[in-house]
Amino acid sequence: TNEGNNVYAGGLIGYVSNYGRGTTYKLSSIKINFRGSSDYAVRGVQNAQSGNADYHGEGYVGGMFGMMHGGAATGLTVKGDTRDSALVYFSSTHNPNTSCVGGLIGATRVYNNNYVVSYNIKNSTVSNLHVAGRAYTDVNQGGLSSKHDLFVGGAIGVAGIAVSANLTHDISYITVENTAIESVGEKNMLTYAGGVIGGAWWEKNIAISNIY
Repeated sequence: TNEGNNVYAGGLIGYVSNYGRGTTYKLSSIKINFRGSSDYAVRGVQNAQSGNADYHGEGYVGGMFGMMHGGAATGLTVKGDTRDSALVYFSSTHNPNTSCVGGLIGATRVYNNNYVVSYNIKNSTVSNLHVAGRAYTDVNQGGLSSKHDLFVGGAIGVAGIAVSANLTHDISYITVENTAIESVGEKNMLTYAGGVIGGAWWEKNIAISNIY
């Protein structure tokens, strides 16, 4: 197809949009325990092919939320028995665009100035997980290569803000413990991994603090 497909997978919710504003924490005190899991805790698979060079299928996988588009969350807990048995995983076999995997949230984003919202995530914990992504692209380096990337973070795959509105987006008091983070790119894939956040980009204000 011309647009491919996007995948949103979360242990609780795949896609959260504009749920709460500023510091009104409407997503709060949520706990997920992956117990006795011998396979995947959360898994997303994207294998679509796209004919449009600027919009390939994307994947967002998180232990709690796949994608959080604006909103405020506090007191989120994602815990596995062991990091060998609780796997938060994304895989793609054909040219994904930006794909994000996080033990807590795959990606936090605000896309455009038509939505005057911010995101705030605080006082949250990830423990005893294996957070992993694997993706493949057959596009040669140069030209389109920068559009094919994979971000994996112990808590958040990507924290992104594609707007110029003068809002502050806050990520604070996040703890990641006993968690394996794995980002594997095949062929020409660009891959990134971070103990807490796989990658961050912004046009205006972002505050990241008190991370353990």
